[in-house]
Amino acid sequence: MKNIWIFFFLLINLFIFCSLNSEIIETSEIETVLQYVNKDSLVLFNVSDTLYEPSTTIAEHAWREYFAEKVIQLIKDPELGQKLINKTKNKIVQNVPKKLVEGITPTIISELQQRRLVVLGITEKKVSTPYAENFSLITSNHLQGLGIDLNKTLIYFDATEKDDNAPTFSLQYGILFSNKKGIGPSIKSFMEYYKFNPQRIVMIDNSMKSLKVVETLSHENSIEFNGLRYTRTDDRKANYDPVLGIIEFDAFINEHRVMSDQEALQIKLSNPDANYEVFLENLILKMSLSDI
Repeated sequence: MKNIWIFFFLLINLFIFCSLNSEIIETSEIETVLQYVNKDSLVLFNVSDTLYEPSTTIAEHAWREYFAEKVIQLIKDPELGQKLINKTKNKIVQNVPKKLVEGITPTIISELQQRRLVVLGITEKKVSTPYAENFSLITSNHLQGLGIDLNKTLIYFDATEKDDNAPTFSLQYGILFSNKKGIGPSIKSFMEYYKFNPQRIVMIDNSMKSLKVVETLSHENSIEFNGLRYTRTDDRKANYDPVLGIIEFDAFINEHRVMSDQEALQIKLSNPDANYEVFLENLILKMSLSDI
C-alpha cells in the first residue's frame, strides 16, 4: 500500500512538472525575449556577454585571470603579488570600456520597463571585490554609459525590505548580484525576501548551466520558465587569444591608452617570432619594482 501512495505522489509531481510551460532555446537575437514575456514575468538579463562584452582582449575575465596566474608564478612575495594583481585589475575594470553585444539592447530594456515589467540584470559576481570595492557601481556605470539603466526598474518595483532574514543576494542599481553563492539560491532568496511571486521567469544568458539551474528552481516553485541561451558571443570566446591581451597591456601600461584588438592583431602578425609570454613576464617583474 505504501508503494502505491509513493507511485501516485510521483505521478502527481510529474504531471505538475510537465504541465508547467518550460523550455530553453538558443538565439543570437536579444529581441527574442519579447516573444516570451507577459505582464507577470520576472525578466533576467545576464550582464557579461549578454548585455555587454569586453571591448578588447585585455578586459576579458579570462585574460585578467591569466595575468594573475603569471604574477603568482613570478612574484615570490604573496602580499606584493596580490597588491599588483588588484591594482592592475582595478585599472582595467575602471578604464577599459565595455561595448554592447547588440545595439538594440537598450531599446529592448527600455520597452520592458515602459511596460512596468520586473526586468533586472543578473550576475554571479560580488558587489565588492578585493580589486574594486565599488564593483557594483562600476558595473552600473558601464551599463549606463551604453544606454542601459536597470535602476529605472526600481522606480516601480517595491524593493523595500519585507523579510527579516538576511538575503543571499544583493540588489543594487537594478542588478541582482549572487555574490558567488549561486544563481538559483539568489533568485529564490530574492523572491522570498521581497515576497514576489511571478507567474513566469524569462532569462537570457550565454550560460546553459545557469539556465538549467533556474529552470529547476522554477519547476520546484511552480513557476513557468523560458530560457534563452544567447549565442552571439560564442565565437569571440572561442577565439580568445591571450597574446592580443599582452600587446594591449603593454600599450595600456606604458602608453596609457586602450588598444583595439585589430591593432594588436596587426602587431602580432608583423612580429611572428616574438615571445610574448616572456615579454609579459619581464613587464610584470618591472611593474613589481615600481608603483603602477
